[in-house]
Amino acid sequence: MRLFGKNKYITMELPFCYIKNKEDIEAGGITIEAYGEIDGEMKFLSATFVLSDLKMYDRNDYEDMIKVLEETKDKKVIVNLKYKKGRLIGFNLDGESLAKNLNDERFDKIEILITGIDDKSAANKGV
Repeated sequence: MRLFGKNKYITMELPFCYIKNKEDIEAGGITIEAYGEIDGEMKFLSATFVLSDLKMYDRNDYEDMIKVLEETKDKKVIVNLKYKKGRLIGFNLDGESLAKNLNDERFDKIEILITGIDDKSAANKGV
């Protein structure tokens, strides 16, 4: 009898968009949502992060980074999908690929707080 099954990981590059919401702005957070067909179904993978260097907030990097995201079109980010028993149970967003694809090293200095997987976009729940 096997008590612990091995997790399986799959890496994908998906398009993403910035999700603007009042709670994030008040708390100094930023949410992006990667989306695409995963396992034959449309999935929306959201990741909310904060800046790991608090001085960046004082230098207005936070507001500038939001502008970069709002103006971004047709960019992609790498996500590492985590499966258990053939079912998608989580993911990690690759911050380095985000920084590279946005051509902005400030995105290397983020700390992901929470992630979520949904069948509907969070874009409809914005400000």
